[in-house]
Amino acid sequence: MHSVAAMTLLVGFSTARPLILGFGRRQETDVNVCRPLGVDRCTLAVTDSLISIPTPGKEAGFETNESNGQSVFDSGCFRKTSRSGVEPLGAGNGFGGPINVDGFGGPIDFFAQTIGPSGISGIKFNFLGKEFTDCDCQDDSSGLTGKTACRCEFDCPPGPASGFASGNCGIHVTQFQKPDPSKDNYKLDIKLFDAIQTPIGDSAGPQAAPANGGVDVTSKLPNVMVVTAQNIDEDPIKFAFGGETFDSNAAQCSVGRYDNGKREMDCGFTC
Repeated sequence: MHSVAAMTLLVGFSTARPLILGFGRRQETDVNVCRPLGVDRCTLAVTDSLISIPTPGKEAGFETNESNGQSVFDSGCFRKTSRSGVEPLGAGNGFGGPINVDGFGGPIDFFAQTIGPSGISGIKFNFLGKEFTDCDCQDDSSGLTGKTACRCEFDCPPGPASGFASGNCGIHVTQFQKPDPSKDNYKLDIKLFDAIQTPIGDSAGPQAAPANGGVDVTSKLPNVMVVTAQNIDEDPIKFAFGGETFDSNAAQCSVGRYDNGKREMDCGFTC
């Protein structure tokens, strides 16, 4: 029997540099971990390993089980699905079967000539009528005995996310203080970035932001981002995108201090 393969994706936002783009992806070195490939490029990750499991009563104290699995990641390296195990098609016929991914419009028809701790070879798969064989395979450096891994690139399905990398997008805002707080408005300069930090929209320079009035920013995203300044310098900036609302005091934001009449902030949001 096959057990669940250990596959981990780490994606996060950095708050160490609030005055520049603060949303940085944590990278892993193992080949089985997805890396951003660009807009509309997805990843199929395949792994196999031998896992030693402690077993009381056995002379050696443990038994060794084989584990293999496949995971599919979108262009922002967000895992869409994973499964444990792929069954042999018969002696000498390799391994195969469909991988179903919600929202992809059809299964990935997967095949590999070999999958085992001694290596993975002959991967090919069909998706939406096109065959893919572009895989980077090597011994994995995670320390698991006999672990091998492949990372395969393919075209993401077309859809509303076309034109930007979906996942964890970012927004950078420069808030300019009021020259005369008794009569002037704040100004906001807003920039939007997709999950691989590609610019996808902006406010076309600083825009007047009357208190609680909101500045609309259109982009390649399907929804308008609404950014709202409030009344005084200490008030947080409010954000609304689709059904998500938050403000700059939230954990997903990094905010700098006012300096020379302005402050900078970066926030992450789901896109």
